[in-house]
Amino acid sequence: MRALAEREVFPWQSYGKKLSETIRFPKNLGKLSDGGFSDRVLVFGEKCDVEDGYEIKLYVLFDKEDQLIADAKFQVYGPSLLTGILESLCDLLIRKNLYQAKKISAEHIEKEIMKGSDQLLPQESADFFNLALMVLDQALDSLPKDFSPNLTRETPISSDEIEKKNLYPDFVNLSKKEKLKVVQEVIDTDIAPYVALDEGGVEAVDINNLEVVLKYSGACTSCYSAIGSTLSAIEKTLKDQIFPEISVVPDLESLNL
Repeated sequence: MRALAEREVFPWQSYGKKLSETIRFPKNLGKLSDGGFSDRVLVFGEKCDVEDGYEIKLYVLFDKEDQLIADAKFQVYGPSLLTGILESLCDLLIRKNLYQAKKISAEHIEKEIMKGSDQLLPQESADFFNLALMVLDQALDSLPKDFSPNLTRETPISSDEIEKKNLYPDFVNLSKKEKLKVVQEVIDTDIAPYVALDEGGVEAVDINNLEVVLKYSGACTSCYSAIGSTLSAIEKTLKDQIFPEISVVPDLESLNL
């Protein structure tokens, strides 16, 4: 179920700082072309309703060589919230493959759009999320039949997309319970949404000094990236977000490799 539950209505001025800046200064606003290059595939989706007062266009550019989304842009006429939603959707699409792009949900976009804010989105946001996802589905479904992307499930966690915070300089002095709580909060915010795109889960189940033990679930339990690239990306995220000397190891009993 992709739709979000309805929310109480709030005026535009009550949006969080990130959402307000996203609406005022969208970097993904525009249109794309394939430039005539044979190694690119451009797909397009649009939805327009004159009566409801909106028009949306979404451009998604695939790179044939690595079969990942190289760029995404949008054009929109309508409520300002649509700009924020489409901007965040484009951010999420970059460097995803077709499988991962199809797994993006309203919840994923909401997490991206509301980072650093405790404000609720207005009631009509559920309809806007669904509009954006409908346009995305239309674009992805228009891929040519001769384009056969690799539907690998390697989790697309990119530490470059996550703001480096290092919020806990005294992390080493926390109790074991406090350390686990801090680590799990970062996992829930900055890691789990990406892992969920691949129908997987991850949880911090133990910590020994600065070594975090991760337990995988879902699709992650049978994916070799759980002990490779995904594990390395999680470790780098925790180093950037919490404490630079953190390390991570997998709970091998949770894996089925």
